[in-house]
Amino acid sequence: MTSRNMKISFERSGGIGGFHIRVVLDTKEMSRLEIRVVTNLIEKASFFALPSESKASTLADPFNYEITVQNGKQHIVKRYDDTIETQLRPLVEFLTNKARQKDKS
Repeated sequence: MTSRNMKISFERSGGIGGFHIRVVLDTKEMSRLEIRVVTNLIEKASFFALPSESKASTLADPFNYEITVQNGKQHIVKRYDDTIETQLRPLVEFLTNKARQKDKS
């Protein structure tokens, strides 16, 4: 996967408090190390092979996650806390941390 001009949008909403965090990452504005890290996480998650939608959550108030990756093609993945695939979880955690850092600045 080439990382040129890649954009990643991440949004987490819902949960008991209805909290909402969001971040948009653009490789044009990222360090080479960050680009390598996020590209690796996307590849390890087999992101473009994941189905866009997941099964319904069994939790009462789950967080909802929406990740969009644009890299010459676009793919959107929507998940709940309890429907995140194991291989996708590191990318979700990375993007959650980036969104929290953005909110603090």
